[in-house]
Amino acid sequence: MAEPAPWTPSAPFVLTGAEFDVVWEHLGLGATPVALRLPSPGRTREERRRVVAAGVGGLRARGLAGPAGPDPALVRLLALLARPDRHLEVRGRLDDGPLRAVAAERDGDGVLAVHTGGAVTVTAAGSPAHAAVSALPRRAPGPGPAVALPTTELARLLDADAHTDPGTDGDDEQRARLAPLFAGPTHRAQICAVRHDRWGSPSRLPGHIAVVDTPRGRYRLTRGTGAHGGPEWSTLAPAGDGELRDRCAELFFSPGRSAA
Repeated sequence: MAEPAPWTPSAPFVLTGAEFDVVWEHLGLGATPVALRLPSPGRTREERRRVVAAGVGGLRARGLAGPAGPDPALVRLLALLARPDRHLEVRGRLDDGPLRAVAAERDGDGVLAVHTGGAVTVTAAGSPAHAAVSALPRRAPGPGPAVALPTTELARLLDADAHTDPGTDGDDEQRARLAPLFAGPTHRAQICAVRHDRWGSPSRLPGHIAVVDTPRGRYRLTRGTGAHGGPEWSTLAPAGDGELRDRCAELFFSPGRSAA
C-alpha cells in the first residue's frame, strides 16, 4: 500500500519531561504511550503541587498555555497521540544518547513525539513511516552490498575478536567484508509497529526493524526464515531514508520479519 507523501513540518512544541507529564495528566489522556512513558515527578501531594505549578508556569512563560489551558494545537496533537489507529515506536541509543519516539496516525492525521535529552518534542506529521525515520539522526547509507548469513553465523562473526577461532575460509571472507563496517562505535535503534482496536487498546504487530549506525554509514539488520522454513537467516544491508520508510510501512501489512 502506498504511503502518503512527506508532510510540511509545522513548528514543534518542545516540552520538558515534567511539562509533558503535567499536560498529559491535565487533559486526562490516560496512560502515555509505552515508548514515551516517564516517571511521574512528585511523590507527595505537596511535591506534585509544586511540579504542576512549575510545569504550568513554564508553559505559560513560553506561550504554550494560557488561562484557558494549553495551546489548542498542542491539545489536538496530544489527543491524537493518545488515541491513534496505528503507530510506530522507535527506541535506540544513537549519537546523542537514548532516543524514544512515537509516530502515530488516525484518519490520515499524524503526530510525532520524540523524547531525547530530557525533552519531549511534539509536532504534526505525515505518515508514521516518514515521521519515524525523521526521528533518527541523518546518516547516509553505508557502502557495500547486502550480506546474508545464518543468524548464528553472523552473530559469531560480529562478536568475534582476535582471540577466537577464525573459523572456516568462508567465515574469514565474510569477516573481511564486515570488519571495516564495525571499526569504531556503532549505535542501534529498533522500530516496531502497533495497531489500536476500536476501543483504543494497542496491539504490537509481528516483526521489527533494526537500524545500525556505523562510522561508515547506516545499515538495516533483519532476520527471518526462508519461504519454506529452515534455519533463521540475517541480512545486513545499506539503508537510506527512502528504503527505511518503505520497510517501516511494510511493518503494518507484512508477516513478521525481525531485527537480528
